[in-house]
Amino acid sequence: MGRQQTLQPNPAIELASPTRAAIEALLSIETEKRTLYRYAHWRTLPIRDTVHHSDGDDLVHEAIQRTLDGRREWDASERTMLQHLLRVVSSIADEWYKEMKKYVELSDEHTRPDTAHAQILRQIAQIGRAHV
Repeated sequence: MGRQQTLQPNPAIELASPTRAAIEALLSIETEKRTLYRYAHWRTLPIRDTVHHSDGDDLVHEAIQRTLDGRREWDASERTMLQHLLRVVSSIADEWYKEMKKYVELSDEHTRPDTAHAQILRQIAQIGRAHV
């Protein structure tokens, strides 16, 4: 799991908010935390180190930040915090994948078929087509 997840306080969010409490509770349950991080690491495989030089830990952190600052609202009556964060992770990974594709298309490097970088880009493109 690499880095330890720490929550950054946001003055706009009450310290004792139900959302913050649910996130802290989820992160204290090792099996749920592991599920979240493993899913995030899996979702970043096609984009690892290409967009924002991000990995699964960054993806989880971004999902938590967006939830805490209200960009992604959690409805406790609809889903658990784990379910919510898994959806947010998926959504952000999709955003980052689209952003990565934009940079790949603009890159001159991918036109040279003899480079290792070009081989990786072709593999990423194949993974992307499989997800569409």
